[in-house]
Amino acid sequence: RKFSSYKMYWKRVSAYGQMSTTAMPNWASFGQDEFVLHRVPGNRTAFMLTSKKWPTYAVAMRPTTGTALSPFAAYGVSMNSKTVPWNPWSLMLYVCAPWKQSWGHSIMISSLGVAGVPVWAYVHRGSWLVYGSVTKPGKSGYWGVDPPWPRGTVPDCE
Repeated sequence: RKFSSYKMYWKRVSAYGQMSTTAMPNWASFGQDEFVLHRVPGNRTAFMLTSKKWPTYAVAMRPTTGTALSPFAAYGVSMNSKTVPWNPWSLMLYVCAPWKQSWGHSIMISSLGVAGVPVWAYVHRGSWLVYGSVTKPGKSGYWGVDPPWPRGTVPDCE
């Protein structure tokens, strides 16, 4: 992982709900850096990534709509939202493991894709915020898992 001392976390207060990163130890973040990965049943491999602390919130890759220089970002989204049209597929993610590069210590996270183009979660230099890229971001898009997962927990990244 490019920024191996940093991890994604849920900000308690955020103007737009964009996911951020922190180097704080787990005990100091009060569980804001803990996630639950849910595999969605069906023919297509899809997951939901929710907050362990706030289980009604999920990570979603969305357009930044002019709030940042990058066109996409990862957001913490309420699953209780009454915004219409509410589409649960907008919260679905593809999660894979770059097994050859990380031996189960990392995953990559993307949207399921619009018109076949996924948006990958990553951190770029000079920012603590989580953005989205339409090209695979390499190691800046590796997210650590602790403890490491056995192979097959999620699909291998291609």
